[in-house]
Amino acid sequence: DHIKKLSYTQLDNQGTSTLITRMTSDVNLVQTQVIWP
Repeated sequence: DHIKKLSYTQLDNQGTSTLITRMTSDVNLVQTQVIWP
């Protein structure tokens, strides 16, 4: 949700690798919560 709130300028400044890392981390967290509630 945090990424959705960022402006395009902020997204450009973050860099692709940083955004992918954050999204992967979020997905892993969700998977962990679903598997081991």
